[in-house]
Amino acid sequence: MNPDFWQEVERVAWPAVPRASDAVPGPSNSVPDALHRLDAARTEAETRASYHFTLDAVGHDHSGHLCVVLNEALPFLLRLATEAEPFTRRAACEVLIDVLSWLPSQTPAFDDKRIRSYLSQYRSALRQTANQPDPALVADSQRELADVVETTLREPS
Repeated sequence: MNPDFWQEVERVAWPAVPRASDAVPGPSNSVPDALHRLDAARTEAETRASYHFTLDAVGHDHSGHLCVVLNEALPFLLRLATEAEPFTRRAACEVLIDVLSWLPSQTPAFDDKRIRSYLSQYRSALRQTANQPDPALVADSQRELADVVETTLREPS
């Protein structure tokens, strides 16, 4: 990703962002590390590892519990899913597919209007990038994510 992306990531006061759950250990400042790991993914193994690390940064991978830090992390994940290298895009898409599928049961803790705004903003970019050549099988993940975004946006707020 370009330097502007990383400057935007650094502008967020991650340690001040609440995780809002005793069930999910760890500081919210693991989100920048997760974004860096996603951006560095260039192999299948790195893609899988960055996927799990990122899910644990915004929630709990095995329980499907999300943390409020997702409100801040979502636009960065969406940018990685649409603008980064193929393996990074795929990992970010897979994270977002899971996160968005967990979201409806936890909506009171999240800024629904803000999340819907981000999803609306990236809706067409996901569809466009899903039609590009994909050496890392990105298109399948992007099509699935685009469908999940459409479903999320159709649900009542």
